[in-house]
Amino acid sequence: MNKENLNKLWEITKKVINYAFLLIVLGTGFYIGKMYSEYFPEEDGTQPTSSTDVSIAIDDKNRIFIIDKDSGEYQVLSDSVGVTIFKMYASRIYNTQPK
Repeated sequence: MNKENLNKLWEITKKVINYAFLLIVLGTGFYIGKMYSEYFPEEDGTQPTSSTDVSIAIDDKNRIFIIDKDSGEYQVLSDSVGVTIFKMYASRIYNTQPK
């Protein structure tokens, strides 16, 4: 083998090593993500409630406040949620009106 062939072989070997390193890093990242989700499961803090348990208010910026009647704690939802719910509610009222 002459020097030119050795240089080409070395360049190919460097590319293979780089791709192998990249695959190892990606594989390790996916494995860590999978293990994290298994050991630290995401807790679902939502609970179904009835209309007797909560009160709903909308402020001037169209944000929705869901207020727990027992504890007084509340959640604030963004204005886009408020506008969407308002449109759905208004549409339902409009469609149930006698024509």
